[in-house]
Amino acid sequence: PRVTPVSDVYAALALHAERYAEAVEYDIESLSPALRDKGAADTIRAVYAGIEDPSKKSRAIAALQRLEAGASPAELTQGVRKQLLRWYTLLGALDVAYALMTRSLDHFARSGTIGAGWGVLWLPEMKPFRQDPRFNAIAARLGFFEFALMEINVGELQMMVRLVEMMNLRLQFLDATA
Repeated sequence: PRVTPVSDVYAALALHAERYAEAVEYDIESLSPALRDKGAADTIRAVYAGIEDPSKKSRAIAALQRLEAGASPAELTQGVRKQLLRWYTLLGALDVAYALMTRSLDHFARSGTIGAGWGVLWLPEMKPFRQDPRFNAIAARLGFFEFALMEINVGELQMMVRLVEMMNLRLQFLDATA
């Protein structure tokens, strides 16, 4: 399998360019052997079929729920949870996405964390998730409000903004050359 998050980035670029077959392949390549054995490749195909054809959304959501229910906690890594969250949102299943997010935060809280790398929440396709009134409770659990009140060094912040801008330019270049 390819190393995530590289394959995740390529899958996202393919998704945004509506190259669904390509996105499917990148997402399948990043699967763990355990999830492959549980039929996750077929689930991913169903997800993209549901994204492309709204009449197939219900089938895709049901396939995701079966995969999630059949996976062990060890198989539901944070990367897998983020991917499921993204797919549920893309399919318009916000209630299911919020239930997963709550279970995920509960899971991580038992180990004393909130997880890491929740940047997936800021992807363009996650806008419906962020616009939902329930997002405020999620943001509070993730500590976003406390973070916003922190004193931040302006120089460090400017450097982070430049880094993000450079990453965005790189993604645009990759998309244009694909």
